[in-house]
Amino acid sequence: MPIIARLLLCGACVLMLPPIVLAQVSNQDLRTLTLDELMKLDVTTVSKFPQPRWETPASVFVLTDADIERSGATTLPEVLRLVPGLHVAQIDGNKWAIGIRGFTDRLARAMLVLVDGRAVYDPLFAGTYWEVQDIPLDDIERIEVVRGPGGALWGANAVTGVVNIIRKAPSAVQGTAVTLLSGTSDPVLASARYGGARGDAFQYRVSGEFAARSPQTNALGLDYDDAKRGQAGFRADWTTANGLLTFQGDGYHSVIGQRDTLTMYSPPSAQNIVTPDPLSGANALARWTRTPADPRSAKVQTYYDYTSRSELVFQQQQHTWDLDYQQGTLAGRHELLWGAGYRLVSGATQTEGTLRFDPPTRTDNLMTAFVQDGVTFLPERLSLTAGVKIEHNAYTGFEWQPNGRLTWSLAPTRVVTLSVTRAIRTPSRVETDFETGSLLNPAVPSFLRLLPNPDFRSEELIAYEAGFSTMVGTRILATVSVFHNEHDNVLSTLLGPAFVETGAGGSRTIFPLQFSNGLRGHSDGVETTADVRLMPWWRLTGHYSFFRLDLFKKPGGQDLSQELRNESGFPSHQVQLTSSVDVGRRVSVDWFFRYLSGVPTFAAPAYSTSNLRANWHVRTGVDLFVVGRNLHRASHFEFSDGSNGQFGIERSVLVGLRWAR
Repeated sequence: MPIIARLLLCGACVLMLPPIVLAQVSNQDLRTLTLDELMKLDVTTVSKFPQPRWETPASVFVLTDADIERSGATTLPEVLRLVPGLHVAQIDGNKWAIGIRGFTDRLARAMLVLVDGRAVYDPLFAGTYWEVQDIPLDDIERIEVVRGPGGALWGANAVTGVVNIIRKAPSAVQGTAVTLLSGTSDPVLASARYGGARGDAFQYRVSGEFAARSPQTNALGLDYDDAKRGQAGFRADWTTANGLLTFQGDGYHSVIGQRDTLTMYSPPSAQNIVTPDPLSGANALARWTRTPADPRSAKVQTYYDYTSRSELVFQQQQHTWDLDYQQGTLAGRHELLWGAGYRLVSGATQTEGTLRFDPPTRTDNLMTAFVQDGVTFLPERLSLTAGVKIEHNAYTGFEWQPNGRLTWSLAPTRVVTLSVTRAIRTPSRVETDFETGSLLNPAVPSFLRLLPNPDFRSEELIAYEAGFSTMVGTRILATVSVFHNEHDNVLSTLLGPAFVETGAGGSRTIFPLQFSNGLRGHSDGVETTADVRLMPWWRLTGHYSFFRLDLFKKPGGQDLSQELRNESGFPSHQVQLTSSVDVGRRVSVDWFFRYLSGVPTFAAPAYSTSNLRANWHVRTGVDLFVVGRNLHRASHFEFSDGSNGQFGIERSVLVGLRWAR
């Protein structure tokens, strides 16, 4: 077909979908693999050792480095928009909200995020600060996303899903790579990486990135939500007679613009102040694997993580030490995996105004152990995987999270999976140690005061899921997942009787509020995907997801706000259509369309938009690209976080150059 005709097809279709496989081969190889070959590649997040994609649930989705590159994304949350069923919403120029199967919020308290096996879940406020997880995208090998509980292997807080980010090994990135881009929402983004070796036994890589991001449209007319960020990291792999040793580390420093509220009990009781807030951190990880070629080989991993936040009304310094061991074996029809871990988290806080943590400094310990057994009843036809993770935490003591998954291959290209899982979100300091006040009425001084609840219990989920994957011929792959979740001890807000107190500034009325476990309920959903290889040079895909959450007050339970907030805080319908076209050997065009129904909790209307990326392969090692994002409107609103109103997420264009040798 002539090149002009191919270009016309690019404009008529809809963009680039991420494949559901691992990037264990080069980008060029991935574009030439058949669907059958892709589905035989391995996934690791579901069972902690490699499994063919056919043997994993249909709700597992994997983004490769090729997907990330062709998406045109410049931040990690943007990349996650490619995953079906995830609700990814931009709050302003430097903050995001993400949810898997409900409970979308800025910190995503119900999902667990891992980077190279290191948990980045913050136990202080419960969740993930996405603004400091903006690692260089060129360093990522793949992102495995499990939609649904993963607590039986990964532990507490992997309730609605797991995002596992795996960066490239040094052996895969030998040489130099530099990426430069600039645009309306990303004035500057520069990243560089170098990989080298000393013989066959020692490989290393070093990388760094600087990014500046622009503010978005604010109803108040204040352009404060910009961000500047620098990051540097390294990894070294050393193969010895006793196994593989890996050492790696990262450091970052960011400054994000925020509009914080300083609340005090004496006049002026509330001040809104725009301030640049510094955020920084560093981590170091060491891992030893006895036999890298054997996924069941003994593995020991330890890491240290330091984070620091310095905001107007809140400062935090946190140290995390973690040690983990796992090993597996084959015993007849059984594939066993077991392990244990220990984590120590020590944090210090300083607060202003009505905020305080009691105690301001706290150290907690977490001990874990798990065992998993995969039993093959009929080779390549019928298998059962069952396991349990047991933990002891400082808030609720012992917790257990079991799961069971049946995999039934109806044919070599047709698989059914059934699973039952229990998962929990353990309490954090924001529920048990945190107190804050917000001004209700300055004329007759009255305040809403959040009080700590030391009796807060773990939120619970029991999930039932059925999945089906099939190939139609050699060009169509389709999956469908149907799930039903039972929720209990869900976070609620309990309003107590008002009282009057006298202190600095005179008398005031206090309306006390506590986080409690007063809600229960259920959620249901369907997620479907289709991957169609129309031509060797054209890939067309589509996703649709439906979700519904119903919460109820438990007998004797109360709730001021969380029931309605969560029920209507996630889009009921999401649609993605993507198309990826290679125009000859030098040009590729990718188009990504998404539609989300409205989110009433945040007064966010339904919207649709598209991203478009065109890449010109100038010569070996040199690529020029242009990206357009949010193309349908000048701006649109996606999510609100706090009292700063609505931000319009703007249409943007960027141009870039990538050089590698």
